[in-house]
Amino acid sequence: TPRYQSGEDDVFFTQALRKGLTVVYLPIVMAVHEGPSTAERFHAPGVLLARGLVLAYVHPCTWPLRAAVLAVRVRGEGWWNNFRILVRGASELKDIAELRRR
Repeated sequence: TPRYQSGEDDVFFTQALRKGLTVVYLPIVMAVHEGPSTAERFHAPGVLLARGLVLAYVHPCTWPLRAAVLAVRVRGEGWWNNFRILVRGASELKDIAELRRR
């Protein structure tokens, strides 16, 4: 989506595991898209925003530390700006919480 540019698979798998389902990952190509993949644009603000949200969802207790480490590791506009974007994404966790209520 334009707002959250990655992380949908992490949310799906986390929700499935929390519901006690068994998840088997099979690396099968189901679709191909043009343009750079998420891994190639991992430092883009939209991707970092989504990663912050996913970190807070998947790791509710340790996400700040994970976000700090991630902010240092990725390219972008410096670790502080990366960290600020990750924190802003984490603050939008309410969007995911609304999905869980449905």
